[in-house]
Amino acid sequence: MLYWIRYPFIRIAISFAAGILVNYHTRISAFFLLGPLLCSLIIFYLSRRYVSKAHFYNFNIYISLSAFSTLFLLGSIYVDTRDISNVENHLIKQEGNFEYYLTQVIEAPDTSGRYCKVLSRISRARSDNKWQHIRGKVLLYLPKQEYPHFGKSLLICGPPQKIQPPKNPDEFDYQKYMHIKGISHQHFIKPGRYFEIDQGVGKSSLKGLTLRIRDHITRILDKAIKDSNTKAIMLALLTGQRDYIDNGNYNTFIQTGIIHVLAISGLHVGIIYIFLVFLFKPISRRKWSRFFSYSLKIIILIAFAFMTGLSPSVMRATLMFIIMIIGEMLNRNSHILNSVFSSFFLLLVINPLKLFDVGFQLSYSAVLGIILFQPLIYQLVKFRFIIPNWIWKLISVSMAAQLGTLPFSIYYFKQFPTYFLLGNILAIPFVTLVTILGFVLVLTSFIPNLTYVIVIILQFLSGLFIKLISVIKSLPYGLIKPLQIDAFQALLMIVMITSVYFLFKTRIWKIILISFGCATGIISIDIKDKIKSCQERYLIVYNIPKISCMELVDGRSSLIVSKELTDFVKDKINYHVMGHVIKRKRNTELADYSNILEKIPARFLNGNLLICWNGKSIAILKGDEKNLNKLSEYKGLLDLNIDFLVISGLWQDMEYFPNFAKGKENIIFDSSNSHMLPYPKVEDTLDSIYFVPVHGPYIRPINN
Repeated sequence: MLYWIRYPFIRIAISFAAGILVNYHTRISAFFLLGPLLCSLIIFYLSRRYVSKAHFYNFNIYISLSAFSTLFLLGSIYVDTRDISNVENHLIKQEGNFEYYLTQVIEAPDTSGRYCKVLSRISRARSDNKWQHIRGKVLLYLPKQEYPHFGKSLLICGPPQKIQPPKNPDEFDYQKYMHIKGISHQHFIKPGRYFEIDQGVGKSSLKGLTLRIRDHITRILDKAIKDSNTKAIMLALLTGQRDYIDNGNYNTFIQTGIIHVLAISGLHVGIIYIFLVFLFKPISRRKWSRFFSYSLKIIILIAFAFMTGLSPSVMRATLMFIIMIIGEMLNRNSHILNSVFSSFFLLLVINPLKLFDVGFQLSYSAVLGIILFQPLIYQLVKFRFIIPNWIWKLISVSMAAQLGTLPFSIYYFKQFPTYFLLGNILAIPFVTLVTILGFVLVLTSFIPNLTYVIVIILQFLSGLFIKLISVIKSLPYGLIKPLQIDAFQALLMIVMITSVYFLFKTRIWKIILISFGCATGIISIDIKDKIKSCQERYLIVYNIPKISCMELVDGRSSLIVSKELTDFVKDKINYHVMGHVIKRKRNTELADYSNILEKIPARFLNGNLLICWNGKSIAILKGDEKNLNKLSEYKGLLDLNIDFLVISGLWQDMEYFPNFAKGKENIIFDSSNSHMLPYPKVEDTLDSIYFVPVHGPYIRPINN
């Protein structure tokens, strides 16, 4: 049983985080929370000051509630003051266009995509022939031919664009995602539209130092390792750069559930910590050398954090292990949960919006899963021999971590890797060995013979690992998807998993009722959603820029229709549309003009598509750059009684369109048309017209 007096930081961190969570969603102004906070502080002070020790136990509940309330309100006020929407002179509050703005690069450029992404911090902007001080971050997209490095100051022509909210229902909210990171604007910059005005700023900063260390390690690995796969894996494990991993290997790691081992995280810091404990164990037994060994451990952990570029996950784990080491130095045998929650609390004090970062949630849920469940799982089976016992220990760690992250993984990623145990049995020892070897390689790169031997071992291990993981990927039913739960179901799952822990820890069998109730709630919500989906009949024309995409929803089945289904179009549909399809628990098929006749009653008239569905007729007219708006192209189709007329293609000259669509209802311009068309002129003439690029997705219920 947990004795809460031993875990003060659990109570502090949970109360503070609860305040952050509640106020982030309710958006209560800090001004209105100051009164309740003051009352709570007065009650806490008076109860601690005037309640005698003899009566302290009787008032303990009230003292605790006042303390929790104080921390809760502090969290609520703190997140409100740190939100960029409430920051004075922030870019998000500015209106009007900037002629120029001055910004500084604050992160290493990301060149993995089509453009070079550069995160910058704006300081000043020129508008109406005068300069003004502005605060905020802008994500710059620059040509890859030439881009600025960290620390450089840029003068940029033109205004940045505000990141837009989702264009379709249940689409990934990129605006919210970037808002949590403190980024509100982005800017696609053409060549010649920016100027570097300072090249030396930032080189002496802490971030500049970490990037120089990372670049130095990259040069060492690039010089020593010639095999591309080995080099890519080592760069990912030691510096956090996953851009060099082959796409095929990357997808293999995702589908086998081991991609987390290639992301610099607490796992790698834990590996280094265990290695240091083993390395310094002989000198840690003596009193005179114990302080020296503890100090070296802290220094090496900090050095490893710098090697990896001070990534947030490494900083979390490094902070947690440093707190543990300091506790040992002070002879404070505090429970590891105190170390975990103290680092959790300190990171929220630094940035309260970290609570909503997916990586932050996965990192701490995995650590808590290992701490709480690994001993329980490990005790289920006993082995007499070392190797089976070691394998079972790895399995128990992997199962515990997966159990801790399960609600978050399903909620965010909608999938579950079936063979994660098999993959992690291979991945964890592999990562442990190559991380230590890579660490040694960097430190001893000046010794050629030793470097050569280490590289040979690394190349052999990497090649063997990739082959074995590829075999696991080829096994059937390797990935269960899509899986859909809402936020409340995820919360019920967390409560259920926690209750299972207390059930096995305390042996109070009544707790099983909580687990059963949560499981019943999860299943009931799922059944309710599926019943609701069965009753839905919709025509949806989605808003995907420059792409025609329509979904015909018939209960839990649907058909997504697009003119063509190239890999590019499929990726766009997956990003903009599939979130809604998965949330509504629909089984969907994709169709284009090459196979639409096999999927649904339809026919082509002069290249235009006519669909009969659920007693409704839907005509999709294509625009043609050479023969725009010629009535002869569509006369046979327009003579029919059409319920929905979808205009798709390159319509530009709108002069004759009112006569062309005369007498038609439910006219929809889909998102393959340019948003620059003179829509208002047409809208003045026709009341029944709908412009998806301007008004958003067209969603119309269908009644038989």
